[in-house]
Amino acid sequence: DKRAELLEQAFELCPWNEDLQRYIFRNYPENRRDILRASTDFGIGIYDCVEELLRKEYTEEDKKSEERALQAKSRILKIMADLNVPQTCVLDELEVDCLHRLCPDLQNADEVTCNNYIEAIQAYDAQEQNKQIVINEINARLDEIWSVEDDAACKALYLNTDIRIPEQVQRAIERIREKSRTKAHEPYVKALQECSEKEINSARSYRKGIAPKIYATLAWAGL
Repeated sequence: DKRAELLEQAFELCPWNEDLQRYIFRNYPENRRDILRASTDFGIGIYDCVEELLRKEYTEEDKKSEERALQAKSRILKIMADLNVPQTCVLDELEVDCLHRLCPDLQNADEVTCNNYIEAIQAYDAQEQNKQIVINEINARLDEIWSVEDDAACKALYLNTDIRIPEQVQRAIERIREKSRTKAHEPYVKALQECSEKEINSARSYRKGIAPKIYATLAWAGL
């Protein structure tokens, strides 16, 4: 093939030419590994061409089912092995998509369901950094659940603390810290540590009496 011969000559003369490297990579599959290695040696690294190639193996249809996604993953891993590429964005995206399928309706999941999701993810065949991405999302949901529960528990302790008795204040602070699994306790601890008796009583009045009356008035007025 005359064109292949001319390309070979051009590459021998200008092996650092990025446009030439990209052209050969895209059009001559048998030379991809050598071209990629040469590109890396010259400090260029045409890895966007690798991502472009792999992107064709993970289509929108492949994203719709686990079976098709795993077939795409198999093809992608083979290409990566052939090119001696250890990691790619396309593979990461595919694995995260698969992991997300293990935890449907996460935004409404309860604590037990979240823990089950974490177990399923830990048992799944995927790279650890991709597992951690989804586990972090689950932990964020757990934090939401705990924050609501912690706030209710901390508020109850806060409202039932007599600010005039230092021992009771200290005991309340300790119990609030013990009960809380999130940062929800911090405003209550700060209030108990810093607020005067007058301010605490004002806050209690607002929560117990004034605020409900305001909301009731707004509701009656249709606001």
